[in-house]
Amino acid sequence: MAPKLLPLGILFLALALALAACDASDGGGVPGDDTAAPADSVTPAEDTPAPGPDTALTGPDTLPGDLEPPVVALVLTQYAALSGEVTLDATWSDDTGVVAVEVLVDGEVVGTLDAGRASFDSTVCPHGVHALSLRAVDAAGNATETEPVLAVFAGPGQFLAYQDGWQEGQIPGWGGLQVEVPAGATTLYDQKAHVTVPEGTGEVLSWLQWRTTSSWYFGYDIGTGNCPDSGMKLDGDEQQAEQWLLEVSYQDPDGAPPGTWFAHVRFLDAGDHAGTGVHLNSLFLAVPKH
Repeated sequence: MAPKLLPLGILFLALALALAACDASDGGGVPGDDTAAPADSVTPAEDTPAPGPDTALTGPDTLPGDLEPPVVALVLTQYAALSGEVTLDATWSDDTGVVAVEVLVDGEVVGTLDAGRASFDSTVCPHGVHALSLRAVDAAGNATETEPVLAVFAGPGQFLAYQDGWQEGQIPGWGGLQVEVPAGATTLYDQKAHVTVPEGTGEVLSWLQWRTTSSWYFGYDIGTGNCPDSGMKLDGDEQQAEQWLLEVSYQDPDGAPPGTWFAHVRFLDAGDHAGTGVHLNSLFLAVPKH
């Protein structure tokens, strides 16, 4: 029996369906030049390098900075007297170099030092007792500051020399005296010295300083004339301590009396220190009238 032939229309329909299936399996043909590539295939721009070890920031663990602070020293006797342009006995050093050495008075910078000029103008500070120190700084910002020491600044004033009663003190600028309290001394035991106050002085200041290993009780007076013969007390104070800087002063807008002045030290507990000694230092400062 001869096979039956498919109708011609059905044959054409089957052929069309077969061709459509082949086109779908080929992905829609070859993309043209205007076909965008997927987002994950974009090439990075040349000026935006991909992150990596060559572009990472270097942290302190891989490149340590300068952590070593400078070394600085100031040699100044405690309670020193400073006047005018002062040259300081100071040294400083650092492994990478010191960029600044600052002079501090009461914690405030008042000047700088350098290798060729270790001095500063002390008159920028008001007269009186101040704490002096130095601070050295290196290029990395590390800083070292010396322990402050007390100093008496003349400011606009003038330190006065003692006429009698006091020898040159162990402290620069001071009059000093090594006192040996005799056996059987009473609380009236005392010591005196004299200075000459110039014309035009508006204020007179004086300081008494002592250092001992036991507590002493001192009175300190200043005044005009030759104590006790013709003296007149103008100011005084008392203090009991192992070490102290006792200040007394006299001020007159019309001018302090010129001529001979006295400094009078009273040992108020001399009986407790009979047979022992103490070193005293004293200083007079005359400040001109404004």
